Amino acid sequence: MAVIGSIRKRGTLLLIVIGVSMLAFILGSNIFTNLFNEGPDNVVAVIGGKNVNIAEYQYRVADKETLVQTLNPQAEINEMQRQQIADEVWNDILNERVFYKEFEKLGIAISAAEMNDMLVGRTLHPLIISQFTNQQTGVFNAQDVANYAAQFEDESAIPDENLEQWRSARMYWAYLQQSVRLDRLQGKYSSLISKSMYVTSKEAESNFNAAGDRANIRFIMKPYSLIPDSTITLSDDELRSYFNEFKYRYRQKKSRAIKYVVFAGIPTTKDTLALEAEMKKLLAEFKETDDDTLFVRQNSDQNQDPAYFKKGALSPYYDSLLFQTPIGTVAGPYIDNGSFVIARKIGEKESSDSAKARHILLQPTKQEEVELFRSLRDSLFTVLQNGGDFASIAAQYSADESNKKDTGNLGWFTEGMMVRSFNDTVFSSKAGTFKKVDTEFGFHIVYIQAMTKPNKKALVAMVYKQIVPSNETMQEAYNQASDMAFTDKTQKSFDPDMYFEKYCRDKKLVPRDESFITESSRGIMGLDDSRDIIKWALMSKRGEISEVFQSGNNYVVALLTTVRSDGIPKLEDVRKDVEVGAKRHKKALQYIQEFSQAMSGKNNLDEVASAMQLNVNPATDVTFQSFFIPGAGVETELVGAVFGLKQGQLSKPLEGNNGVFVFVTDLLNPAQGTGDYSFNKIQLLSQISSRASTDAMDAVKSSYKIQDKRYLFDVR
Repeated sequence: MAVIGSIRKRGTLLLIVIGVSMLAFILGSNIFTNLFNEGPDNVVAVIGGKNVNIAEYQYRVADKETLVQTLNPQAEINEMQRQQIADEVWNDILNERVFYKEFEKLGIAISAAEMNDMLVGRTLHPLIISQFTNQQTGVFNAQDVANYAAQFEDESAIPDENLEQWRSARMYWAYLQQSVRLDRLQGKYSSLISKSMYVTSKEAESNFNAAGDRANIRFIMKPYSLIPDSTITLSDDELRSYFNEFKYRYRQKKSRAIKYVVFAGIPTTKDTLALEAEMKKLLAEFKETDDDTLFVRQNSDQNQDPAYFKKGALSPYYDSLLFQTPIGTVAGPYIDNGSFVIARKIGEKESSDSAKARHILLQPTKQEEVELFRSLRDSLFTVLQNGGDFASIAAQYSADESNKKDTGNLGWFTEGMMVRSFNDTVFSSKAGTFKKVDTEFGFHIVYIQAMTKPNKKALVAMVYKQIVPSNETMQEAYNQASDMAFTDKTQKSFDPDMYFEKYCRDKKLVPRDESFITESSRGIMGLDDSRDIIKWALMSKRGEISEVFQSGNNYVVALLTTVRSDGIPKLEDVRKDVEVGAKRHKKALQYIQEFSQAMSGKNNLDEVASAMQLNVNPATDVTFQSFFIPGAGVETELVGAVFGLKQGQLSKPLEGNNGVFVFVTDLLNPAQGTGDYSFNKIQLLSQISSRASTDAMDAVKSSYKIQDKRYLFDVR
């Protein structure tokens, strides 16, 4: 059960995996550049003008997947974990080609003494603690780390038969060291940036006033919505003039946008009835089988071996039925969470939900020690049965460093928490008994100290079949999608936007939007495995209609509506957005002229409101940090103007976000400062520092002009 013992048993595969992974750290990424073909079709990224080869990237992803699998042999890597591994490799490459260079330029380094302190000293790094914490008990023992590191001091002392295993463990230790080193370097870099930030006393005072100054205002507003956009016409000169004045508002990042329609393959009543009939036939076979476990594995969509359930743990249908019937009873089919389920009761027992135990673990490290340790376990077992002291024997012989000095105490644990053989032995035994257990960790002696009150449990085997659309149903969905996608697009008059909109309207389809697709996009929310759609969007031209994509049990057809480049775009690329702003601005200019005429010779807001036939709206406790004003909406321009005028002064017409305003400040209540703004200085400095290092690292990455082309390859 000790983590370190588990690590020591990894073998040749770990040596290969970590050895290849360490090449990038030790020799630098250029080693891969020399090993793999550098043709343009093999480039997965460009960083600082230098190519990253797809073979290097795939090689390292595969290595890290194998490493994860080796360290967790009982677990399968799922798609989410595979994505996380790919992202880790990508970040490794960025660190090597970008940040290590920056660290070196700045003279950021780690001394040998500092490194030793993080690995085996007084200030252990969190990664070391997490890797050497006992997985069964959650207890960390610093001595485990020291013992593990000490074994790598002298290779000549290692017997030949253990040398390969020893080298693999040493490489794992090197991998941990490199991870710790990188984290500390990044920490020093972040600290360097954040410590360079400074807040003056005047800035602190301004921050205090921005939060504390209060204003009560009254305003009148003429909303833009009073004039429909359809009635506003814009000349090309007006549109271009507006864009030139406000082009900064349209600054953008490189991205794409699509509209898409989902043609869902939804199971029909016919599909559901067909599966129900299949399950009824399967139920008859289930009742006669002699091997329930094999039957479940061969026929169920879910890999779930027969298990014991206490009353209340199953769905109400099976819970009420199987606990009242004899062994051999079959039930179903019953619909549960989108699947038909059939079940068979194959046993029952009275057993506890939780147990308290302590153990002694004898852990051979080589094959010739196996029988020796087994015999030793048997001898110690006899001693304990005859009254031997468990605590002293555990302290002397147990290999579980996490609890050997604590009488081998495992505390309370629930059924299913421990490995299978350990769990089954404990929960089939009685409190006050000694048991021998063999697990993948070694040979155990277990003393069951206490058990909770036994409950009746049923051993149930269950077969699940998900209700899915038939081939016929899926073909119908595909035919509908094809009808939309494969229209004649060669006609000169063909307008893809109008076609897409009309098709959706005629067929009563609801189009969806994905407005920000980038090179680093992983997927589209609500769509299974949408990488092909993203790849198409990034490689296509504005106005193209896609082929039919499959997404789970659905088919998708998309229209590429927008192509954005970095920086200020061309007017033609954002014309629709600019038209919205330009029309609003034209309305504002008209309103401002109307307000100016109404305000002529007037200094009273009520008189202006009467002339404009508008209501006067009050707003209290407005601060400089406010962004929303009741009755007006999100109006940062208005907030800024409030604190730019004197109390009682009538404003000029102000072009806002939702309309044109005229206001007066009835009360301006300054914040009551004490002259000591040290707390505000600390608070503001904390806010600035927290984002400074992130902004700096983003700026560094931006300077390397990174092109992420992973979307071109099936590597994520």
